[in-house]
This record gives sequence, structure tokens and C-alpha cells, in this order.
Amino acid sequence: MPYDPNAPTIRELILENIESTLTAMGPPNFKNRFTKVVRYFGNTIEFPSYPAVSIVPGATTTTDQRLALLEHRMPVSLILMVRSQDWRHDLETLIADVRVAILADWTRGGVALTTRGTTEEIIDSEPSSPLGAAHIELEVLYRTLYEDPGSAI
Repeated sequence: MPYDPNAPTIRELILENIESTLTAMGPPNFKNRFTKVVRYFGNTIEFPSYPAVSIVPGATTTTDQRLALLEHRMPVSLILMVRSQDWRHDLETLIADVRVAILADWTRGGVALTTRGTTEEIIDSEPSSPLGAAHIELEVLYRTLYEDPGSAI
């Protein structure tokens, strides 16, 4: 396919899919629902309500496959925030919900080869603080045509 500079890149389609997946997450299939889902674009993030998640894409590494295609590995960090007296328990259930929601479609709507969770970490908070955070690291593997970042292979 010829390159269309107005079409979204596969990278952008993957990030949009992650955002829409987390926005749609909620009862009855999941215990939790996010009140705020934001994409990080290098600006300050403020969460007026909780639970909330920030989607932070990392630096994509690209391998030249010499078959007219490029293979990309994109790390994506999800920063989860809750405000609760039982924040540790709430984060554990939220992490489980996010894992199930994200991995329900590891192809990110058919444009990725796979999505896998690589790290889950609860970030310690002050024992008396009602605010808790967690970090989930994903890795998304996808391929594009050599001359067209908008065509998934």
C-alpha cells in the first residue's frame, strides 16, 4: 500500500486501542472502573478523581527484517492511582482487572502481533496516606511495511 501521511501510524492505533480498552473496563465483567484515563504527552498529569490511569508510551525499538518490513517493540507503562484507606487491596484488584482487560485482545484490534505484561509493581505509599499507586509495564510487538508505518503486517 502506498504511504498515506494523513493516516494514523500503527503505533498510534495501538495506543488508542489501549486507551479505549481501559476506558471501557468496568462492571459487570470487572470489579473496577477508571474515572480518568489519560495519555501522557509530556505534560503534568493531575487526577481529579480516582481510580485513574496514565498511559505512558516508551521508546520503540525497531529491527530491520530485510523482507520489506520492520519489527517494532514498544514498551507501554500504565501508572494506576487509587485513593482509599485499603489502597493496597484496591490496587491488587485493579491490577488484576487491567491485566485481564489488556490481554483479552493481545493483537490490539488486529494491528499488533502480541501484547504481554512484563512487570507489575505496587509503589509503596505512606502507611497513613489514602493514596496508592502501581506500575504495569507492557510490551507490544508489531510489524509495519518498510516504507509505510500505517500498514500492519
